Amino acid sequence: LGSKKGQRKIRFADVPWGKPEKSSILYPSDLCLRKPGTDVIVVAKAHAPGGKAVSSFDVAVRVGALQKLCRIHGLRVWQSGGNGLSAPRPIAELEMRYDHAWGGLDDSDPMAVLEEARNPVGVGIARDPASLTHQAAPGIEDIAQPILTAKTRPPPAGIGAIGRHWEP
Repeated sequence: LGSKKGQRKIRFADVPWGKPEKSSILYPSDLCLRKPGTDVIVVAKAHAPGGKAVSSFDVAVRVGALQKLCRIHGLRVWQSGGNGLSAPRPIAELEMRYDHAWGGLDDSDPMAVLEEARNPVGVGIARDPASLTHQAAPGIEDIAQPILTAKTRPPPAGIGAIGRHWEP
């Protein structure tokens, strides 16, 4: 295998961005039962054009023929009852984490937990849309499927590793 200089150690567990149970994955574990292809993990921060804060901007990641397009928004909050969104505040950069995308978990009723299985660490899921009023809305969304109200249920838009237990 040659010199180990510069070679990193094997990751035996996922490395999260923050608290493991509430955060998306920064770097996934190297251990798995089967890996039929090559992983390309993108750890990125989106930067507004020219480095100046704007209310929204688009980003893209391309690897070969695959491409992912996302729209980045500055802080915006849900309007009354989740019936709309405030105008986004200016933003210059945002980490491309699923924590900032549509999804989440509402455990206000422990007997019937509501979870977005495609992204349980995101924001926007609520049993009662009124509880979202004045709460932060997703800052990353799919360009083709914008989030307009709390009833919008787009696919989570993000760039990076996803949890093994998330729905594909």
